[in-house]
Amino acid sequence: MDSAIARLDPSIWVRDTFRVSPNSRRVAYVLEVGHQLAVHADGAVGKTYDDIRRGLAFSPDSQKLAYAAALGSKQFVVLDDQELPRYDRIIGVEPSFSPDSQRLAYVAMAEGEIFIVLDGEEQRRGYDDIGAGELAFSPDSQRLAYAAQRGQQWLVVAGDEEEQGYDGITVFLFSPDGKRLAYGVGAGGRQFVVVDGERGAEYDGLSSLLFSPDSQRVAYGTGVGSERFVVVDGKEGKRYSLVGNLRFSPDSTRFAHMAIKDGESFLVVDGQEGKRYPEIGEDRLIFSPNSSRLACTAIDGDEQFVVLDGQEGPRYDGTGSMAFSPDSKRFAYVGMLGEQQFVVLDGEEGPRYDDVLKGTLTFSSDSEHIIYGAGTDVGEFLVIDGQEGQPYDSLVTLGGGRIVIDAPNRLHFLALVELEF
Repeated sequence: MDSAIARLDPSIWVRDTFRVSPNSRRVAYVLEVGHQLAVHADGAVGKTYDDIRRGLAFSPDSQKLAYAAALGSKQFVVLDDQELPRYDRIIGVEPSFSPDSQRLAYVAMAEGEIFIVLDGEEQRRGYDDIGAGELAFSPDSQRLAYAAQRGQQWLVVAGDEEEQGYDGITVFLFSPDGKRLAYGVGAGGRQFVVVDGERGAEYDGLSSLLFSPDSQRVAYGTGVGSERFVVVDGKEGKRYSLVGNLRFSPDSTRFAHMAIKDGESFLVVDGQEGKRYPEIGEDRLIFSPNSSRLACTAIDGDEQFVVLDGQEGPRYDGTGSMAFSPDSKRFAYVGMLGEQQFVVLDGEEGPRYDDVLKGTLTFSSDSEHIIYGAGTDVGEFLVIDGQEGQPYDSLVTLGGGRIVIDAPNRLHFLALVELEF
């Protein structure tokens, strides 16, 4: 059953501000009101301001909305229509919510000092700079980590603790259980990883730092001179010209990555090199939920094809999203031939469309149904098990819009019809 939740006026809305809540039941965007700006959310227009940052942030539970605004010479964060304390400047694009949606953090400046505001309270001052785009809550929402500069040194601040200072911090992240912290460091022209306060070996570069899903393992890409390799659990892997697409399996027991050597690309799975191809698609490597299956995209000139469990699929002009079913028994991906796109499900091509909407390919929670968005000259619509639904002007995938599976036989999504959502 369709129900309208908002209306879009294209003559006054500010482009690139449209946001959809994680549950796909709320929308918000900035619009022009005379010479000022206001946020339109849940069908209502909020207070007007001289400026509103382009980053509107919904909380993970979709209940809260926050953004940075300005009036006169002061800037502040607005949380659910409540203006928080005013400062000389709010730094960064958008505020950061904790995973449990109960906490809010952002970077502010006052009296020439830069500091974090957490849960409405100013944290320690005395930093010369803070990496505003790198605020990270631990998965349990108990700790906030960020990179801060004092003098010529950068350090990671996690909760109430300051880590040792270095020339630069390249990346940092909490483990999925929130108990461990890892970050990349630049010092003296070299780079290394610090895990739980323990400094690793120095290398000439660093990329793709990640924890395993069980939080017990750590992997990253690095190199010495022109050689690149992966370090897993502190052990260096074989050296190649390039490495990428680092992945742990969902059960954390397996590890895979892409490698290039002698101009050819291949997968390395649990230390074993696979078949070589001219190219492996970037970020196109996925494990099945039960960790037993693996799929990637290979490229050979103008042709692309999926390699599933070591078996090559048909060659197409292009390929798109890939997905395993929750029970890991079924597999689907988007194929492209000429101007047409289609879904290949368990090796069988589905109906062809002008477009299969990016990011919509999914299975029902019981693995029985395949769902995706598609488009033709009559509009955009859902396709469920090959059956086309009602066409709309647009299915909303912009700003975080997605298909939400509520139950094995129930879902919801946002669509645009005559400028109404």
